[in-house]
Amino acid sequence: MRRGILLTAAPLLAAIALACTTGGGREIAITAEATACTPATLEVRAGEKVTFVMLNKAGGDRELEGIEGTKLEEVLVPDGRTRKINYTAPKETGTQKLKCYIPGGPSTIIEVRVSAAQ
Repeated sequence: MRRGILLTAAPLLAAIALACTTGGGREIAITAEATACTPATLEVRAGEKVTFVMLNKAGGDRELEGIEGTKLEEVLVPDGRTRKINYTAPKETGTQKLKCYIPGGPSTIIEVRVSAAQ
């Protein structure tokens, strides 16, 4: 019985592992400090896959999420920890927005400027 469960679960576990490891080739650092998150702006190319690497040095939990139509699910980054967040820029040029904040407290808006693909 156990062997049957493991064989049935194996494809699902492989899909989850792949989803967690696929991301961008380029890493972009975001740092959460006590008063704000930096940088204030990020540059990406249309359709580019990147990985945001968020380091929380703020002294409490911080969250990062897309707002105003930006497709980035909310991610909690505990104090003193780093999280890698996969992001694919839209195919259209323009500005996307990320909100970096203390849950229930102040926030910083990070602009993601999307330029034409090369």
